[in-house]
This record gives sequence, structure tokens and C-alpha cells, in this order.
Amino acid sequence: SSIDDPAASSDPFLFGLLADQAGVDFEARIVDVPAGHVGEGLAAIGEEIIVDSLAGAIVRLRVTCGSRIAVMTALLDNLPSPRALAFIEDTAMWLAGSVACESFDDGVRLRVELPCAS
Repeated sequence: SSIDDPAASSDPFLFGLLADQAGVDFEARIVDVPAGHVGEGLAAIGEEIIVDSLAGAIVRLRVTCGSRIAVMTALLDNLPSPRALAFIEDTAMWLAGSVACESFDDGVRLRVELPCAS
């Protein structure tokens, strides 16, 4: 498991540890995570994506936050399970955000947008 950005290893999320336990090939780039509900929501969604992935899967996560919006982009081998997708959509909806899924190369790109308090 590798993290392509040194700052990501000090992020508030335990994604790398979870990925190691799940046997998932994982990379993350995590920048400027907001405190509070938005940060917690992003952490919960990222954890769900990793835990839901099959051992040996490749997961690439990118989190970027501006003053108005937080965006998590996940590049995955496969669509998350229906249960995981429901959890992700419910979490995003609870935080007045959105989830979009599309085919990307040989896999799937999942994009979650959450509004930040400005």
C-alpha cells in the first residue's frame, strides 16, 4: 500500500491502515480537510469504499477542499456494492451533497461533493 503524497500520511483519516488490513492496493492525496461534519462524512465515505473493496483491488482516493466545496474522487476497479453505495449516497444526502458515478478507463470513478460552511 502506498500513499503518493507525504502530507497524506498525517491526514486525519486512517485509510492507509484500513487498506492494509483489507489487502487493498491504495493511494491517497488528501488536501485541506475541513473540521466537523464534512470531514467526518468524507472519512466515513472513504472508509466504506476501502472496506467494501475486495482484497487485491486498486483504490485511488483524492480529497480536495475549497472554501465552499469538498470533493472526494475515488478511482475503483468496480462499482461499490449496493449496500456501500447506499451508505455513500445517504451520507452525502445527509450533508446536502451529491454523488456521481461514471465509467473511467477499465473501472469506475465515484465523485462525492459536499458543501463546506464558508
